[in-house]
Amino acid sequence: MRHSNVVSRLIECLTVVKMDDSAKLNAVISDWVDPKLIWKEVDFHRKFFSVDTVFDGGFTLAPLIRDTWTVDDFCTGWHPKLADSLRQLRNGVVHAREGRMARSIAPTASNSRLLWPWAHVAMAVADQIMLSFGDVDHA
Repeated sequence: MRHSNVVSRLIECLTVVKMDDSAKLNAVISDWVDPKLIWKEVDFHRKFFSVDTVFDGGFTLAPLIRDTWTVDDFCTGWHPKLADSLRQLRNGVVHAREGRMARSIAPTASNSRLLWPWAHVAMAVADQIMLSFGDVDHA
């Protein structure tokens, strides 16, 4: 695929006027991310991702997976759950700073540790989207 075609597809996902931001994020992740690659990060922290995560500040994130899931289960149930979880985490952090949510993610050392596995998942998502640009024909 030519570089301009890849850029056009990504821009199309992000700029659909009638889509809200969460729908845009869902579309980009669905179109550009391979759940099998995300599974490697999730499976490595299986115990963490299969239970509620309760943050200082009152925010609770529901489990991403069930503790019995396989890669096939994840490939079936990952979307839109992954994008929604990432968006909820972002909102919990940002709104804590702004004081707009009663249940937020406070800036504590404990919360930093709880966010760390999610940071790895977010980096894996971002890597896949960015690396898509390296898979294009530069002719």
